[in-house]
Amino acid sequence: MSYIARICLSTGWGDDNLIEAHGDTPEEASARCRELIQPTISVELAEGVDVPPEVAKGVPEKLPAGCGLLIMVRCSHSSGEAYDWRFFAIRRGPLSLGWTGRERTYEIGDKPVEHVFTDCNADYEYVLPEGSSEFVDGAWVSRSSAEYDY
Repeated sequence: MSYIARICLSTGWGDDNLIEAHGDTPEEASARCRELIQPTISVELAEGVDVPPEVAKGVPEKLPAGCGLLIMVRCSHSSGEAYDWRFFAIRRGPLSLGWTGRERTYEIGDKPVEHVFTDCNADYEYVLPEGSSEFVDGAWVSRSSAEYDY
């Protein structure tokens, strides 16, 4: 006799995924089914801001006086997966990033803020406010913009 274990994963948007595994016992089928599920583990830095554990190790512990943390995340245009995280110290207050008509405004303060964008095989330059810096190799480096090359 063969047993089948099934787990239905649902996001609530109608895109259910059925995970199925077989075994000689109910316990074996269940164990094989659980092995097929690969959880994504991340570190929550603030509400709505999380990074992979290996990225979290590089988050700066101290910021320059009067600054908050901006995390810029570049994602693949084909898969949507994040692959590049950069950390910027930005003076506290409102910050707009993007292009005319497509800007996003953030409030830089005590909690980290995340700006996520899709890399569409182009060069990008985000102008940063005066006094901004990027955390590079364990030190803060003055930056007037965040540049991304294709």
